[in-house]
Amino acid sequence: APLSPAKQASLLDEVLRLSRLVHDVLDLSRLEAGMMELHPRTENLVVLLEDVTAKTRFMAEDKHIQLSVHAKEENIPVSVEKSRILQALYNILSNAIYYTNPGGQIRLHAETVHLPDRQQPYACIRVEDNGVGIPEADLPHIFNRFYRADHSRARPSGGTGLGLAIAQQNIVAHQGWIEVESEVGRGSVFKVYLPM
Repeated sequence: APLSPAKQASLLDEVLRLSRLVHDVLDLSRLEAGMMELHPRTENLVVLLEDVTAKTRFMAEDKHIQLSVHAKEENIPVSVEKSRILQALYNILSNAIYYTNPGGQIRLHAETVHLPDRQQPYACIRVEDNGVGIPEADLPHIFNRFYRADHSRARPSGGTGLGLAIAQQNIVAHQGWIEVESEVGRGSVFKVYLPM
């Protein structure tokens, strides 16, 4: 018997999810093995943030979430491979949208910072949401592959569980790092540091 349109759609969803998963696992394996060759160029971080906000705006609008970009300078030059940094920021931002309740807000901040223990200045990106927050017990694990703080996410429409792991590896490949602060019921702040 021919498959019903609903069944076809559900099979297609499953195929797409598996193909995303395979792609993400391969990506992560290459990153972790240090096999991902970077081809950095000087990019303006402010423009990258505007790019990534434009790419995720439809997801935010669906939930009536306000997205805004705040930069202290018009040009924050970083030497990065654009597609990799966009992927990392996209993963962090789409995560924030997922965990922010309808009507919430997410603010992206970018600035140049001078850290006491580092010679060179760093670009710091903050992604602040007023979402559900991350339980303290989960915080040390959120960058682990397949870890989900919200276990109800392990359903077909959830992500692959690799988004933050890939984001972190991409940032580390650029000699940067990610920090996170969160409070349940108040929201989360992801901070990404990249060398200028």
